[in-house]
Order: sequence, then C-alpha cells, then structure tokens
Amino acid sequence: MTTDRAYGKNVLIIGGSGQLGKSLSEFMLKKGYTVNSTYNTKAEGTLQLDVTDRKRTFEVITKFHPDVIIDTHSLLARECERDHELAWKVNVEGTKNIAEAAIETASGLIFISSDYIFDGTKKKYDERETLSPVNQYGFTKAVSEAIVRYFVPDSLIIRTSGIYGARKGFPKLVYNTLKNGNNFEVYIDQYVSPTFVENLTEIIVLLYQKGEKGIFNIASDKPMSKYEFAVKVCKRFNLNRELLIPVATKEKSIFTGGKIKLDTKKLEKALGMKPQDLKEGLNMVEFD
Repeated sequence: MTTDRAYGKNVLIIGGSGQLGKSLSEFMLKKGYTVNSTYNTKAEGTLQLDVTDRKRTFEVITKFHPDVIIDTHSLLARECERDHELAWKVNVEGTKNIAEAAIETASGLIFISSDYIFDGTKKKYDERETLSPVNQYGFTKAVSEAIVRYFVPDSLIIRTSGIYGARKGFPKLVYNTLKNGNNFEVYIDQYVSPTFVENLTEIIVLLYQKGEKGIFNIASDKPMSKYEFAVKVCKRFNLNRELLIPVATKEKSIFTGGKIKLDTKKLEKALGMKPQDLKEGLNMVEFD
C-alpha cells in the first residue's frame, strides 16, 4: 500500500455492519483513527452502499478519499451456494468496483479473504499455495483475490476462518439455542479454524501500521468440525451437549471440502505473535 498517504489515519470500512467491520470500527476509533463505514441492508454505519452499484461505489470512496479502504463485505457462503449469479455479482464485481475506485483515490486496500479458497486435501496451507476452491463462495473469493492483486498490487490480503465474538458468530448461536432448551443441528464434516474477532482486528491493524503488504494467514492453528466447535462452546458455558444433533453436509446438499489449516509462520515472523487459540478466545467471551 505504497500510496503517498499510506498508513494514514483516514479509514473507510466497507461492510461496517458485519462482525469484523464493527470490531475494526470500534478498535480503530479508540486508536485515534477517523473511521467511516458502509452498510448494505443493516442500518449500522456511516452510510448505505451497495457495492454492485459501480457509480455509487466510486462516489462514496471519492467522497471520503480514505488513506485506506478495508473491504470486509461478502455474501455468506450458504447464500453463494443458493445463488451463484448473485455470489459473483456481490463478491467479485463488488470487489472489482472497490479496487478500481481505490486506484482513483490513491487509497490503500485491505481485503478480507477466506480459507475456503482451498480444498483441504493438504496438511496445511501457507500464503504461496495454489488455490483450489471447491464451492462457489471459495471460488468467488479466489477470483476476488486475483482482482485485488491486479488492480492494487501493494494491497494487504487477509485469509481467515470461522470468525466469532461475544456479539455474533457460531458460539453465540449455539449458546442462545441450547440455553433455551432447543436442539441444534451441527455439521460433523464442515471445518473451521475458530478466530476470535477482537484478536483478528488487532492483528490486521498491526499489519497495517507496520506497512505490511501481500497475503497473510490469520486463523487459529487447530481446525475442527463445527460439531467439535459446538462441544467446546458447551463445555465453556456449561450447556447441555445432548441437545447437539450431529448431521453431515451431504444431508443438506452442502459441499465445503476438507479440514483446512492455515500456516501462520509468515505472520509470526512479521509481528512476533500468533493468533489466539479457541480456548483463549472463548475465555474472553461472556454472554448476557
């Protein structure tokens, strides 16, 4: 992100109503940044923006003229599988609009990607691995990464997995469901590397402040099935695990690939730290 305003304090977050977008907004405001954020359907942020609207996207980014754009927007994986055309429009064309607008304003760009760009057939994946997505969500993220690298070569791309926090995410869903005495269907063959949103936020900002560019993996080093994840949530909050109903993705016509472990050695070398593991993260979470 070697613009003449690189590493500045004026930040625009695309997707500010999402879990990561909110966390970044709050954290960076506390650190003295000027933060504006956009939302699509949930009215949480500075202003509404549909990134598939190219003209509007250019208008918004030009208006704020940010030092850096943090692009957290994305159509959810399950929605991508239901509507491939919409997935391409939002995740690919939307990202292209943002990247091209970043060129116009000489803004840096941080793009949030996913471990779903891999198929899970290897023991672990570092930042140099060949991409091998197996579903539409992963495919759109892989294409979007290429777009970002093409239009903004000195961008920062973050690959992460299974983001959760106190306000939103998988543990909150498990907690609310089981606390009310309801059964909860959970996949035994869908895998994530649970990543605590506050820790992810801090690492992204540290990488930005240090002027890092290129691709970085940020995720806990222990991938697990959603079922295993749910069991750990039960243990942390003393919930009845008998209410968990194990199911296979094939029963729901979902295909997510195998267990994906993101290698974080590059991150550890750059910052001298590694992402928190699930136990550390869950110990920091309290539900009302």
